[in-house]
Amino acid sequence: MMWWAIDYKVIEDAKAFYGDAGFKYIEVPWVVSPGAYNATAPKNGHIAKSQTVVASGEQSFMQLILDGLLAPGKYCCATPCFRPWDSGRSREHLPQFFKVELIEHDLKDFNENVKDYLDRYGKMKSLALEFLRQYVPQTTDIKTNDDERLECTTHVSHDLVTTWGLELGSYGVRSHAAIGYWIYGTGVALPRLTSAMSRKTSSET
Repeated sequence: MMWWAIDYKVIEDAKAFYGDAGFKYIEVPWVVSPGAYNATAPKNGHIAKSQTVVASGEQSFMQLILDGLLAPGKYCCATPCFRPWDSGRSREHLPQFFKVELIEHDLKDFNENVKDYLDRYGKMKSLALEFLRQYVPQTTDIKTNDDERLECTTHVSHDLVTTWGLELGSYGVRSHAAIGYWIYGTGVALPRLTSAMSRKTSSET
C-alpha cells in the first residue's frame, strides 16, 4: 500500500476556490450520531450503532441539519474521512484520508424540480472539474448507476475520474425522510489527488 503526505496548501486553495464560488466554509463535527452516519452509509458498508468518526464531511453536514444548526444554503467543510473497511482495494484506497466536501441543501422535491436540480448539480460538478483540472488536466466526468445507501435515496450520481480510471471525487443528489433533499460533492480529496498528480508527472517524463 502506498502512502502520500497530505498537502494542506491544496486544502486551503480548495476552500478559497469554492468560497469564491459561493460555498461558505464552516467548521463541522468529526464525530457524529448513528442517525447522521447511517443516513449516507453505503448499503453494504459499515453501520454505526453509537457515535463514530465520519467517513465523509457529508455526514458532518447531516449532523448539523439533524440538529437544526445549518441554515439553507451552499457550504464546504474540510474533514478527515475514516474508512478502514475500504482500504486495500487499490493502492489509493487508504483507511483514512482528508477531503473538502461540498453541499447545497434544503431544496424542493427532486421529482417536482428535476430541471432546476440538474442545473444546480451540473454547476457543482463543473466547478469541481475546473478545480481538479488545475492539477490533473486528464480529468473527466462519468455517470454512475449503483450508488445504494443505507437510509437515503440517491437520485442521480457521477464520478470525476482521470482518463486512466482513478476516481477523484463523487457527486450526486440525495434525499432522506428526516433531512430533506441535498446536492453533495467532493471539492478535493487527498492524497487521492496527489496520487493522480504523481501518475501524471511520471507519464510526462
